Amino acid sequence: MFKNLMLAERFQRAYEDPKLLELRSEIALLEVRMSQLREALDENPTGPAWTEIIELFENRRKLVESERKRLVEMGQMVTVEQVNGILGAVLNSVLGNVSDKKALGAISADVARLISGAASNAAQ
Repeated sequence: MFKNLMLAERFQRAYEDPKLLELRSEIALLEVRMSQLREALDENPTGPAWTEIIELFENRRKLVESERKRLVEMGQMVTVEQVNGILGAVLNSVLGNVSDKKALGAISADVARLISGAASNAAQ
């Protein structure tokens, strides 16, 4: 397929890379560039950086949507309802198998912190 051995080796590495379709590094790279452009806007708020920022926003949106679709198609994302169902099943198991009131109190506090942290992270 390739006459150039180095090109053939690169192709083979890319072909065998299980993360080839992930877009996270590309999204991160766009974030870095947008950060640089924001700094440029501090120095020149009417400069040409705005044009590039607008283009980057659109490119980022497309990449994020593509990555989200990829994760959904791979079954790598769960819905809130699925998480709630799993959490409910785990809690029912704990309540059915743990009789120590102190342990149940500690578990309840841990779960409350977990849910509270997840809710605040989701809001950000």
